[in-house]
Amino acid sequence: EMLSGQRAFRRDTAADTMSAILQEDPPTLSTVAQDVAPGLQHIVEHCLEKNPAERFQNARDLAFQLGEFGSGSSSALAGTMAGQEEKAPRRMPRAALFLAGLAMGIVLGSLLAARFLSPEPYEPPTLRYLSYSGREGDPSASPDGRLIAYTSAHRGRSQIWVKQFPRGNEVALTEGPDDRNPRISPDGSQVLFTRVEGAHTSLFRIPVVGGEPRKILDDAYDGEWSPDGNRVAFLRGRVVDGGLETTLGSVEVAGQGSRDILTVELFRVSQPRWSPDGRTLALVKGGTENTPRSFLLVDAETGATRDLLPPPPAGQLSAPVWNEGGNALLYTQGETFVTAAQESGRLLLQDIESARSETKMWLPLAALSLDVLGPGTLVMGVTARRQNLLEVDLMDGSTVGKARWVTRGNSVDRQPVFSPDGRWMLFSSNRHGNLDLWKLSVETGAIRRITEDDASDWDPAFTADGTQILWSSNRSGHFEIWTCAADGTGARQLTQDGVDAENPTATADGRWIVYNSANPEHPGIWKIHPDGSEATRLVPGSWSVPDVSPDGSYVAFRSSGEPRTVFVARVENGEIVAGPWEMPGGQFNGRTRWMPDGRQLLIMGSDDTGAQGIFIQDFAPGRDTRSTRRPFHGFDEDQPPESFAVSPDGQRLVYSADDTVFSLMLAQGVQGIAPARRSGQP
Repeated sequence: EMLSGQRAFRRDTAADTMSAILQEDPPTLSTVAQDVAPGLQHIVEHCLEKNPAERFQNARDLAFQLGEFGSGSSSALAGTMAGQEEKAPRRMPRAALFLAGLAMGIVLGSLLAARFLSPEPYEPPTLRYLSYSGREGDPSASPDGRLIAYTSAHRGRSQIWVKQFPRGNEVALTEGPDDRNPRISPDGSQVLFTRVEGAHTSLFRIPVVGGEPRKILDDAYDGEWSPDGNRVAFLRGRVVDGGLETTLGSVEVAGQGSRDILTVELFRVSQPRWSPDGRTLALVKGGTENTPRSFLLVDAETGATRDLLPPPPAGQLSAPVWNEGGNALLYTQGETFVTAAQESGRLLLQDIESARSETKMWLPLAALSLDVLGPGTLVMGVTARRQNLLEVDLMDGSTVGKARWVTRGNSVDRQPVFSPDGRWMLFSSNRHGNLDLWKLSVETGAIRRITEDDASDWDPAFTADGTQILWSSNRSGHFEIWTCAADGTGARQLTQDGVDAENPTATADGRWIVYNSANPEHPGIWKIHPDGSEATRLVPGSWSVPDVSPDGSYVAFRSSGEPRTVFVARVENGEIVAGPWEMPGGQFNGRTRWMPDGRQLLIMGSDDTGAQGIFIQDFAPGRDTRSTRRPFHGFDEDQPPESFAVSPDGQRLVYSADDTVFSLMLAQGVQGIAPARRSGQP
């Protein structure tokens, strides 16, 4: 068009023009323009070839040809000048200058396009540790990014600390024991936190410069500031008619004007987070306490809810963080379905309307808490998990006992259980990269793998005669109770719960398998015959980890959420004969176990310092025996027990010693991340 003054393809309509471009050859340039050199005509025709392979392959090739033509050094230029009239020499320098300029423009254009249109080299985010004692977690960032509040137990009890960023100076704000989830206020002047008070937890606030903590609300946990800093959202759990109820509410900072927003039944919810405009609260929601797999979005005024499902796999989720625009959630997701086996994960940003998600970075460690410090900068609470089995001699009469390692390494070995004859021990482990069941010879220490399915197999038990193994597996797509021979052969699915059946335990007479269901249509403690018949619900409600007494008459179990409450019921008819017994603090996941004589129970809990361990308590149907509760074993701040078993002769205790390291980690250079702008902020 520049050479001839008209377009190569021009028709009456756009459709006809497009058809001509695709199907017709253009007119020869010499027929529509005079004095066009054959060499230049050849270049133009080469640009207009229908077959892309026959055209110039890039702008540099075209620029080279134009440069050669415009310089007068090519034979094409000589051909152009031949036979021209006297005026041609006066015109050609202009043509040559034009073509040379065009060639230079194409070269510069290609270079600029390469600079601005080509993708920048990807620079992955950087990670570095901010703490080193192995006992820090739950970070919260101030709005200006200069302070980080977090929990730390490096002085022997859990306390709330604040750290300056980036200088790193830190100071303890509280004496403890103060539990999870400290949150810095929107104006950066106060820290909200949860304090353990016996079997209950309460919400407190304290100035970041230190001082006396002030209580906001009794019997509450997981507090979160509203965007304007005037109210606090909280959770409160209770057991009602055998079922777990969790109430989401809000209260004024001074502790007045408390109101309930929503009551959630059956499902465990945690860690509410306000949207920047204060209209919505996002909470972590799970089918059971071990498998959080979605977010619950709650209207802060009406209590109306909807679910936001993360992409698969349905791994453990961190508390969410709202993005700058308030239309997406930033969170971490574990790579594995089961919390105990989680070792790595990813950081996701998910739109709350479309549910589309984007992976921002992959994480080498599990991260269950995070906050945004500034543009592209995150602080995370990460864990490096290791659990091994430790055997304690109960016959020396001390509360410490002689101990030896049964397993030792970097795996997660947990949920031990003895065979009825005491010669074997089953446990779950991720030692081969997948969660499976393993069998250990008590006499020789030899270990072999029992299950090898790609699904997650965990929480094993023996039948009373020791010939069969029971466990929980999600081979069907969700957790059901499975059974096989003691050598691992003949695996078959026992239950047909349809949602979540876990934690099997067998009666002494071999008639019943007792387990818990988190199916919202029929949650509770159930029993079923070994052939899969007569599935019967014993105790309705949100319960977990049942354990049948040695004589098969009773089953002990506990609540799935806060507060941690233990009950005992009859296996025959589900009648509650003991409880509720509330246990103080602790992230205890292990079953309540029976001593071999059936007269005492071993229960996980925390002592007055916040250390986790095993208590022993007498059992007598119909009697309140809480006054007999006393520490039994554990309470080691370096390696607290997480799950445990007692040998049939009562001489040995084996527990999974938790050697998990909790640290604060900084991520920088995360693209597309910025702090949310809250109400009242400039």
